Amino acid sequence: MGSVVLPHLRTAWHVDQAILSEEDRLVVIRFGRDHDVDCMRQDEVLFKLAERVKNFAVIYLCDIDEVPEFNTMYELFDPMTIMFFFRNKHIMCDFGTGNNNKLNWVLEDKQELIDIIETIYKGARKGRGLVVSPKAIIWVIVLTCSLNTNRARFTRRWQGLLLLRVVAKSSNTLAQYGLRAPRPVVIATRPVALVRVRPPSGTRAPQPRWIFFIDINTAAAATNIQNKLLPQIEPLHTNKMIDRAIFESLQTKIDEEAAVRDELRDIVQSLSRKGCSTQAALSRAHSTPAAQLQPVLEDSTKEILAQKEEILRLKSVADKHSFYKYNGVWSRDLQDLVASIELCAWLGGFQEYKGSESASFLTMEEVGKLLEIPVNLIEEDKFHLTLEEYLLGMISMIEELARLAVNAVTLGDYGRPAVIGSFIKELFNGFQLLNLKNDILRKRSDTIKYNVKKVEDVVYDLSLRNLIPKGQDA
Repeated sequence: MGSVVLPHLRTAWHVDQAILSEEDRLVVIRFGRDHDVDCMRQDEVLFKLAERVKNFAVIYLCDIDEVPEFNTMYELFDPMTIMFFFRNKHIMCDFGTGNNNKLNWVLEDKQELIDIIETIYKGARKGRGLVVSPKAIIWVIVLTCSLNTNRARFTRRWQGLLLLRVVAKSSNTLAQYGLRAPRPVVIATRPVALVRVRPPSGTRAPQPRWIFFIDINTAAAATNIQNKLLPQIEPLHTNKMIDRAIFESLQTKIDEEAAVRDELRDIVQSLSRKGCSTQAALSRAHSTPAAQLQPVLEDSTKEILAQKEEILRLKSVADKHSFYKYNGVWSRDLQDLVASIELCAWLGGFQEYKGSESASFLTMEEVGKLLEIPVNLIEEDKFHLTLEEYLLGMISMIEELARLAVNAVTLGDYGRPAVIGSFIKELFNGFQLLNLKNDILRKRSDTIKYNVKKVEDVVYDLSLRNLIPKGQDA
């Protein structure tokens, strides 16, 4: 019934169009021969569930004799194969069989097949090319024997093997030992004696989904299984407990890392509190005329040196551990400290650390010398001032100078905005020479041009009002 009612794809063009044209639903194609018994059984199941899955899946049938173009491409050598496609992409599914490309056995449990289709659809919607099947495949080996002698004894010898699961990939494992590579159902060509086993007491017999009939026709093959295959299998009913020591050791490592972070955070919190005092001292520069800045610079220098003590204490602890693992704990506070140092240096402080008397700011090496810490270490995993932290601190200093240009006008200092404008323009030109990636440094550096424009607007207004000499325009 299912082979008649379900839509058929009669040509390779129809197969391509079915895969290409469907945008929102999973395309399920059963490849095989319509008259094959396995295909007829599977088609019946697909017909019964087609209505239930129509909102997220569409089902087609394709006869591999009528449309042979895909036989080699998709390796359609099984009597029945189901493949899944979504938006012109083949979606693979891990059924635990070692073959993730297709489902190549008859699955007569309707609800189980619906669950598989729905899981593949959800995974494909998320962009996954490989989806794990929601149903685990129970690997059960039913050994058979075609030996004429001692059949009963041989059968009893292998009775306990029915409830064993192969851990390694069965097809590769058995082929390695000279046995027939298993298929979902492999029927022995010789008369065989099936092994019947009672489940161990207190356990339920497993529901085998795959039964392998392996034809053991030589004693050597039996010995191979005894000596080589059995060590790779484990009982289904064995419930192995996970060693608690594994998680106890992990918890110990977590506690050690937490203790290190807590120690670093205590130092950083002290550094942050002193940083607030430094910024409070420097903020007085916005309301102080340039001629009266010396007391502000002295107080700011004192607070910065207090922060330096915390930096040295932080360095002594951080040097014992991985730098980049804990760098995020102190990075922001170190950036703020660099910004405070550079602003203080621009206002006239830290003259002894500048390379020349005319320098307006400290280089990264000069900042490292002031704080007594290394800078931009590459080969050593120790505490240091990184290039990114220095540049981000410079950007914060530019933002503060743009604010100072506006406040200088309110104090009647009409020449300072022009000086600030010339300085941050030079810095902006320098940042433009850097080939920055699309990260936080690149985004923050984009703000410099807005600060340049802000200062230029102030200078422009002052020029219109003839409040600054023409030669002093920024």
